Formats: sequence, structure tokens, C-alpha cells
Amino acid sequence: MAAANFGESLKSNQNSHRCRYCTAFAKILCLDCEAYLCLGHLEPHNLAGQHILTELSTNLQTRKCATHQRLLKYNCFVDNVYVCELCVLLGIHKGHNVELISDKSKALKSSLEELVEKLIKQTAQIEQSTDKISARRDETHERATVLINQVTAMFMDLQKELENEEKKIKDEISKQVDEVDLQMSTFFLKKKGELLNLNAQVAEIESFQNSTDPITILEKGPNFINKANKVIISEMEGNVEVTGLNELLVSVNLESSLLRLVKSIPQLQKKHGFQVQNQMLTMPTNATKNNGDQLGNLLNTSVNLNKVIYSSTAISSGQHYLEVDTSDFPSWNIGVSYSRDEDCVLGDKTDSWCLRYYKMGKYAVVHNGVKTLVSTVSLIKALGIFLDYEGGNLCFLELVNPIKHLYTISVRFDYPLYIAFSMSERGILSLR
Repeated sequence: MAAANFGESLKSNQNSHRCRYCTAFAKILCLDCEAYLCLGHLEPHNLAGQHILTELSTNLQTRKCATHQRLLKYNCFVDNVYVCELCVLLGIHKGHNVELISDKSKALKSSLEELVEKLIKQTAQIEQSTDKISARRDETHERATVLINQVTAMFMDLQKELENEEKKIKDEISKQVDEVDLQMSTFFLKKKGELLNLNAQVAEIESFQNSTDPITILEKGPNFINKANKVIISEMEGNVEVTGLNELLVSVNLESSLLRLVKSIPQLQKKHGFQVQNQMLTMPTNATKNNGDQLGNLLNTSVNLNKVIYSSTAISSGQHYLEVDTSDFPSWNIGVSYSRDEDCVLGDKTDSWCLRYYKMGKYAVVHNGVKTLVSTVSLIKALGIFLDYEGGNLCFLELVNPIKHLYTISVRFDYPLYIAFSMSERGILSLR
């Protein structure tokens, strides 16, 4: 409460000064003239612009020399105090090294002006960067909406394709069931007629057996026997095997449908703006080491490699993606290369780039012999490799849930690239 009263009192005292030239409240104090001025009389009073002006709250006594009661105009470097001109000319500070306070303040104001310019410039830069970030955020949101719509549309089309292929398989099964039902119906109708014929023959023979006339039995009996045997032979010869479901045909149709679906995926991707292609790699299967160990094709095959294995096809355009199940045993290299030198070490020269697993839990991106460590929480069990040839990006990803970005190499590719693998210890690299 006391502090508040003091503040109100100070404010009241500041507002109590009247202008020297009128009755208006003063807004400024002229130290040279010891005059309080309103804003209207400030300009006429200081036409030359040489008076020293300050706030109303300034205490005049703090701006005057205590000895001579004159304005402090110099800074004495010897005693490090502000002094008046009489102190310099006649007083105890005569002969001391002094400097005009006005000159020193001008230099400080100049420094402050430069500082303000820097601050304003930095403010503009921050505002510009903020605007860019805001624009980038808006662009990201808009692009995310576009991508979500693209993904939704692609999966809707894929769902339609799945439904169509599912319908084809089910229609094939239903068709076979209808054919079996038709065969069964025809069989049952035929057998029903045969049963009626047989029952009639039985009834006729049983009725004839009731005869007690030996001569009648001898005369007509052979005819009944011949007729019955003909019916039995006819039924035996007329039996037709009814076929069941052809499950092999269903399996073939299923494989064909799945193949069509797989082949349709790149077209669906392109249709909806996604250009990633699943690159099918052909790996050699008959390469051998000098010691005669069979290498294998890296497809779920345990291999012992000191040589680099390359894809048979080169990549010179487009976007490509593949997945590899990796080994727990050091060391392996997975990457791309211009050349197909089997005896090189991936990443050790300028023509190849790779991700290297070289120690337990240690991974590095290697190019031209330079290693850049890649941080991982645990051992990588499955690796994704994304190559954008025109964009100049080779991206490595850890296939966990969610997928983790490991490292992206940005470089301009000038020649066709081969996907390349190598291992120095026995282990497994398996293309998914």
C-alpha cells in the first residue's frame, strides 16, 4: 500500500509542473534553461536543437556540479566522474584527461542505432522464417490431405480389384458346384428309373414264382432269367462316375488372380500419383568362391561371402523399393554401385554407397571410405531400401512398427546403379 501511494505521489509531482510559457502541464525538462515545457512550446524554445532535454522526473541536482552548480558537461577519466567546465578550467580536475559527455553519449547512441538496426534486421529475418514455416506447415497439411485422398482412392480401387478377383474365384467354385449338382440330379433321375425297372422285374419274377405248374415254369422261366440278366448287365455298364470339385483348377484360378493383382499394383500406384515400383532383382545362383563354397542367390539361403553380389539388372530411372531381412552376424553391406567389381568393398570408393553393419550393434552409412554412424536402439532385423534415381535419394529404413527412418543419402546419380550385397561372415540376407 505504501509503495502504491509513493508511486501515485511521484506521478502527481511529475504532472504538477507547468510550462514556462503557458498554463499547460509540462511534458519535458530543458536542463540548459532549467525550464519545464509543454509539447507546444518545445520547438520554439529549442529552434537550434542544441538544448539538453530530459524527462520530467529527472532531478536537476543530479545534473549539476555540487561545487559550482553548473551543468555537468565532461567525463573525467582520471577520477571517473562527471564534472562541469569550471572544474576542468579552474577546479581540482584541471589538467585531467576529460571528454565531453555529449560526444560520449553520441557515440553510445550511434552504437545503439546500429544495435537497433541489427535487431530490426533479425526481427525481419525471424518474421520471414516464421512466415516460411507457417507456409510450410500449411503446405504440409494440404499435401497430407492430398496424399490421404490418394491413398484412400488407391486402396478403394485395390479393394474393387480384390472384390472382382474374389468374385471370379467364388464364381468358379459355384460353377463347379452347379455342375456337380446337375450331374447328381441327372444321376438320381436315371437311377430312380432303373430302380423302378428293377423293382418291376423283381415283382414280376416273384409273381411267376407263385406258379405251381412245372411245365409253365420250365417254358417261361428261362425268359425271365434272360430278361433279368440283361437288366443287370445294362445297369452295370451304364454306371457313370460323378466328378467332385476340381480343387486344382480353383488353386490355379487363385494363383492367376493373385498374379493379376500384383501386376495391377504399379498401374494403380501410377494412376493415383505414386511412382514407387517394386524392383524385382535377379541374383546369380552359380557363383563360387575360390575355395569351392557354393554362394547361393541370397534368397533365404545361408551364404559365406567375401565377394559382392550384384543385381543382374541396372536401375537408371524411376523410384524403387525393396526389403531385406538382415543377419545378426557381422559384417554385411547393403547399397548401390555403379560398377560390378566382385572384389571391391562396398562404400570404400566413390562409385558405391551402402549401409554397413560392422560391429555388434554398430551401423554406418559408408561412401568413399567415410563412415557416418547411424543411431539405432536395437539390432536391425529388417531393412527397407528406397531409391529415387532422378531425385538423387537413397533412403534406408528400419522396418519396425512404425517404420523408422535411419538415413538418407542425397547425391546426383550419373550412371546406372546395381543393387549390391556383401557379407564377411556366415549369415543370412533374405530379400522379402
